[in-house]
Amino acid sequence: MLLIKKVEWKSENITEKILKELGLSNEELNKKILILDGYDEISVKDDRKEILDQLYWELVKNNTIKCFSLIVTCRVNYIKDIESIQCKYITLQSWNKYQIKSFFTIFKEKTGSNIAQYTLKNIYENQEVLGIPLILYIVLALNISIEDNYSIVDVYDQVFSLEGGIYGRCFQRRQYESPHRINVIKKQIHQLSRNIALWMFENNSDEACIPQKEYLNQCKTIQKSMNDNEDIESDFLIGIFLI
Repeated sequence: MLLIKKVEWKSENITEKILKELGLSNEELNKKILILDGYDEISVKDDRKEILDQLYWELVKNNTIKCFSLIVTCRVNYIKDIESIQCKYITLQSWNKYQIKSFFTIFKEKTGSNIAQYTLKNIYENQEVLGIPLILYIVLALNISIEDNYSIVDVYDQVFSLEGGIYGRCFQRRQYESPHRINVIKKQIHQLSRNIALWMFENNSDEACIPQKEYLNQCKTIQKSMNDNEDIESDFLIGIFLI
């Protein structure tokens, strides 16, 4: 797996630049499957469909490349007029009741979790949101309480709660030589995550990233509020990546 950084997605030779980043030639794509994951995370505004069509013709329809498949993952609402796209596409749907129950049962068996049976009934009633496999896994793993008319916002509020949320989950049943500081500074990690999200929303919403200099400024601001003399930038990084 490689992180593709140096591709100008609006250039005419996208394929050439992608292959250069991957260190591959056209011939080396023979009998291969190339997966471009997170297509919705690149900054191309309204040109996603056109870029996909270009990749399709330059890679999949390229007669010099044999037995090759290209898989691109993307949130469906990021591609305008997806019905007219030139390649085949699959839109993933929420699980139905049978699939939810099957996963629920297997999860309890594998983990030994003491999840109340009525939780399954509440999941059924919020199937549109909680039927999404990843969301369902998170809800079960954290044993999140499910209420009526549950929304994705409600899920995330509990996932990132300071009590019973994912911060504590990161270190359950793991042994370290000394107590890990993330448990000590989880409030600061939580606040830093919020500050970074707000900064990106206000200053760089298209790319959803923050410059390293600004990140360090955010760390120092919170560090001052803690009156902590230790270098906690690495703790912040570990905490953020774990969640």
